[in-house]
Amino acid sequence: MQPSIPISILLSKEIQNAVLGQVIQDMQLHCFNEGAYVLETLSFDRIKELVGKKVVQANANIIHVEGGLTAEFGYDNGGIRVYDRKKEPSTLKKTPKTGGYTVTFVFEDICLMVVLSSWTCRFKIYDDYQLVPRYPLDITDPTDFTFTRFKEWLDSRGNIAIIDACATYKGAFDVYISFMNYILWMCGIHPKSKLKKLSENDIQCLYENVVKMVRDFKDGTLISEYVDINGNKICGNNVSLSLMTGKNYQKPCPKCGSPIESVKGSGTKHYFCPCCQVLKK
Repeated sequence: MQPSIPISILLSKEIQNAVLGQVIQDMQLHCFNEGAYVLETLSFDRIKELVGKKVVQANANIIHVEGGLTAEFGYDNGGIRVYDRKKEPSTLKKTPKTGGYTVTFVFEDICLMVVLSSWTCRFKIYDDYQLVPRYPLDITDPTDFTFTRFKEWLDSRGNIAIIDACATYKGAFDVYISFMNYILWMCGIHPKSKLKKLSENDIQCLYENVVKMVRDFKDGTLISEYVDINGNKICGNNVSLSLMTGKNYQKPCPKCGSPIESVKGSGTKHYFCPCCQVLKK
């Protein structure tokens, strides 16, 4: 597990600025809870192989070093910290039911600590890691996420609901549900509208809004609420992103004033405006 878009975009920038180009001077492993369950996909026995290597690529999920080794990690939001090497890291606030570990990358002046405290967390070292996205289309890469490719990808999904087509757990986009709900609201598309019923303008609008939102998070125009690598809770600077969430259920739509409603889909609830987002079956 790892933070999804847009938080992964924000964390990637912070991690890159902190460790890119630095040499790993030591790797430290600490078990802070035995736990009732065992974390899987771990390769702690190889962490010392990273020592002495220079970081050539880094983001919210990987540390890639010269020579080809790559450490891939998954963690919950707030499960990664960067702190001054001369100081102790922030205290872990919860004891997980699973086994709890910290893996720390030690650099000259700072340390980067990954907290693994959930059964979905992972830490794996690869000899020949393919630095490619885990999803069919990388919406953060303008050369990969083109309108033509997006449209072709939608066509390949059959005639399912748009929210099911774009659900992360089905192998689509690695984005938070509220992020996708907001984009659909911006486009006036009902979450349960069938793909074959979407017009060319609907698809174009959907594509353009995804591109714009990703760009705005990359350049800092938008910030979602998240915990940064220093352990600070960062407040979002765009309240609209939280409009299509449970806390606004039955509250007035900002566009037309109709009460926000919900519908089940892709394993969760989705929030929408029944007037602005008319269902296309």
